[in-house]
Amino acid sequence: MEGTRVGALANIEEWAENPNSTERVFWVKGSIGVGKSSIAYSAAQRAHENGHLGASFFFSRYEPQLRDPRLLFPTIAFQLAEHNPALRRAITSAITNDLDVSHREPKHQYDALIRRTISAIQHSEHPILFVFDGLDEFESTIASYSDTMCLFITDLSRLSSNVRILATSRPEPYIERIVRSVPPGYLKFIDLDKDTETKKDIVTFLRSGLSEIPTKLGRRLQLGANGCWFSEKQLNRLSWKAGRSFVYATTALRFIGDTVVGDPCTQLDMLLNTSPPSDGPESELDALYLLALQRAYPHNTSDNALKTLNSLLAVICIPPVAPIDGYGPRALIPLSYFAECGPDYAKACLLHLQSIICFHEDNFDDRFFVDEQMHGTRIAHLCIDVLTVIYADIDDTIAARCSFQPASFDLSCFSCNQTLLLAGYQFARFRPFLLSAVFC
Repeated sequence: MEGTRVGALANIEEWAENPNSTERVFWVKGSIGVGKSSIAYSAAQRAHENGHLGASFFFSRYEPQLRDPRLLFPTIAFQLAEHNPALRRAITSAITNDLDVSHREPKHQYDALIRRTISAIQHSEHPILFVFDGLDEFESTIASYSDTMCLFITDLSRLSSNVRILATSRPEPYIERIVRSVPPGYLKFIDLDKDTETKKDIVTFLRSGLSEIPTKLGRRLQLGANGCWFSEKQLNRLSWKAGRSFVYATTALRFIGDTVVGDPCTQLDMLLNTSPPSDGPESELDALYLLALQRAYPHNTSDNALKTLNSLLAVICIPPVAPIDGYGPRALIPLSYFAECGPDYAKACLLHLQSIICFHEDNFDDRFFVDEQMHGTRIAHLCIDVLTVIYADIDDTIAARCSFQPASFDLSCFSCNQTLLLAGYQFARFRPFLLSAVFC
């Protein structure tokens, strides 16, 4: 949002464009929801507009192509080739010399595509910025991840004085070790969990979002002395609950401005009067999620409606996949299949929830608890039902029975391995099938 993260972005931009800076790695760390990705995106956008962006990669645990370590260096190489004609020639030559380089181990890819070609920008007039968001969302074992990223960040920062690396992540210990492995004097960092600008930005974000709600709802609300439909006291209380979490602030605005309920005053009052179930770091967010569920599904909700909701939540979080709005309308077909309800009914069930996934705690409302073992078994059976339509026999040689793929096929392949394990199936029996169907 414009007007937020002004100080952090100015700091990053000054660092990235300073050819005399000895600090080549800028680490932005912070808890989930404090705005790390927004900073990375804005910094990359500004560098692109200035012609100084070498490459960017935004890791995401929800997108297979954005968490696969085998795709990192080929993606960087492609962007570098677009950025600089000299790099394009060097990278093209590297690919010509090894046509299978994209299938090699990450270390080999880095050496062939990046390390041996980066010298082409040694005499560039301006520093070249690399942006990597969400280092903690990289899919790999911690050992191999550490090896790959240590090699990349430490070695790349040494190769050229014109290289600038902006990296964001949660403050995980193994990420800390990776980032701090860069040579002394090369590292600069900011901790958003301690940055005073974060809280100011939360207030700005909430004020703007709350002010827009009447327009979005098409309603005229009574204005107070401050010219707003909400009071400064309410705004301050809401920002206190949000803390430094933009996830809380965003979800709170969606809850308050719910277009189905259409009563922002009542929604805001209810939210401000919630009490967290515990004293944990995410306790206010837990209370907000629980309130959204209880508001959408009160205690007089029928058992059948709760059963369908429970099944839908299970499909979303077992195994963990992208939120429903990350898929688009087409996702309702496979999700409703595994929840065993119609797409329209699934959409109606989730309309109030904004894809909130809840986990069981001692003080939690048990009606919304997702039983992983039970639903893992159920989804595993449904996965097998779908996949056996495609393949003749999962125990014999794989042979396609038909040429079409139903809408639920992709989700079946993605889910099958993990749900089979959750349900207690022996993986060995299905291994040939999974290797052919899931990883092809």
